[in-house]
Amino acid sequence: MTAEILDGKKTSQKLLEKLQQEVCTLAKKPVLAIMLVGENPASLIYVNAKLKKAESIGFKAILKQLTSNVTEKEIIANIKEWNNDPNINGILVQLPFLGIFLHIGCSYHFVTDGLQHIYFCRNT
Repeated sequence: MTAEILDGKKTSQKLLEKLQQEVCTLAKKPVLAIMLVGENPASLIYVNAKLKKAESIGFKAILKQLTSNVTEKEIIANIKEWNNDPNINGILVQLPFLGIFLHIGCSYHFVTDGLQHIYFCRNT
């Protein structure tokens, strides 16, 4: 078997086009809810890219940006609200969380980043 070089950009574009076509066939536009805590410049850039990409394939994307002094209780309350919202199809919680240890309790049906149940981050 010979190795094959994968063209990441080309493959990504094909996948995005396929997703866009599939989203067009849905009766209801999917909704992705994104939570960002604080104003980390790298996280802001990353989240904005996610918002644009989601919208480019036909998703509605919602961003909730919370201040860095938000409490764990407030974060969990926001996520529980999204868990119970029948209009939300996916939840993405952008890390880092500024040193907060957080047991999210986000329903696994909604988690879009592959991380579930516990997030632990440290300020660096």
